[in-house]
Amino acid sequence: MIKAAQASKEIFDKLKIKSFVKTSGKTGMHIYIPCEGFSFADARNIAENICRQIHKSLPGITTTEVSISKRGDKLYLDPNQNDEADTVAAPYSVRPAPVPTVSTPLEWKEVNDKLDPTKFTIHTIGDRLKKKGDLFEGVMDEKIRKKNSAVLRKLVD
Repeated sequence: MIKAAQASKEIFDKLKIKSFVKTSGKTGMHIYIPCEGFSFADARNIAENICRQIHKSLPGITTTEVSISKRGDKLYLDPNQNDEADTVAAPYSVRPAPVPTVSTPLEWKEVNDKLDPTKFTIHTIGDRLKKKGDLFEGVMDEKIRKKNSAVLRKLVD
């Protein structure tokens, strides 16, 4: 998961796309790309394009195969969160688990082999917010949305 997230960041940096990353609060990560003016179909198409690029750079450990039985032990790069009827854990939401983990925004430099999403819990998130502030603050920034949108339009097949 870490290597795939890092590969996505490399792609975004090349394209000059501003992105935001967070833990899912369970075992995954979510990457947000602020944008505007896209249909759900376009957003899904863009996500599939990005997932293919990540998979191309990491074919030994990732898959875009939808069928669970065909994935083996590879990490599934999931564009499905871009469908109209799907939901995603909101930033800072507590997840239902014996240990109350929290879907936690990260700085990209935190996405490394030392990352342990289980350390972000209902008991630790307050101190983290005091220390780092809201790392998702820029997600709704209009300048970021407009700039990203101009780049992303080129990724719609």
